[in-house]
Amino acid sequence: MTYKIGKVSYVNSYPLFLSDFPFDCKILRDYPAALNAACARGELDASLISLWSYGRIKDSYKILPNFCIAGDGDVKSVILSSKYPIESLGGKRIFLTPESKSSVSAFRAMCMEKYGFDPYLNRVDSPRGADAVFLIGDAALCFDSRDFNYRYDFGALWKKAMTFPMVYAVVVVKNELFDVLKDGLCEGFGRSLEIFAKDPALHSRNCAEEFASSGGGLRPLSAEELLDYYNVLVYRLGDADFKKNLLLARKHGAF
Repeated sequence: MTYKIGKVSYVNSYPLFLSDFPFDCKILRDYPAALNAACARGELDASLISLWSYGRIKDSYKILPNFCIAGDGDVKSVILSSKYPIESLGGKRIFLTPESKSSVSAFRAMCMEKYGFDPYLNRVDSPRGADAVFLIGDAALCFDSRDFNYRYDFGALWKKAMTFPMVYAVVVVKNELFDVLKDGLCEGFGRSLEIFAKDPALHSRNCAEEFASSGGGLRPLSAEELLDYYNVLVYRLGDADFKKNLLLARKHGAF
């Protein structure tokens, strides 16, 4: 049997997919919201998805513990660019990326708890003319923010407000395949991270070349930028911090 595995199409997933899995599989690349939707339709056997989207599929998929895409402080790829200080954004026009429910939902929860406003109330459909722009992934890394006076790394904002690392994406596996795939997934992800850790600079160069050749209209990222980026990402979390993220997401209605 060939299993279908969803991979986030951003550069942040690169270190998790450097090794083959010990089973026959097809890797399907897409942005987080599309992978979330594919899982909701039951089209993927396992996938990275936005943590805060798990509620839609919790009856059909289980979360694989510990492996994730997370950040403990500055994360560089989840950015709020604003014409006003964040504490003054209540009532302002805010563009929130449609590409990831996880980061947007976490941003909303933080704004409501920390700053007393709901960014959904004045959400706009385009960055053009917006007072603030909230982006993730490659678009955040490449965004031209010269027209905005304030630039906030959401990872840093989160760390200050919540004190524990934030999980952006988790791995989910179909209930009926969890026992079949869990060990192989852990083996593949673990081996991939070991390969990356042996020569991060080399793999950052390889990723930069792959990103540049893929097109997509975004500014090419240098190997040095990617290496700095990977240095702030976390791909494994202990049980305690992993569970804190699950509990917070549940508290704010994610599942």
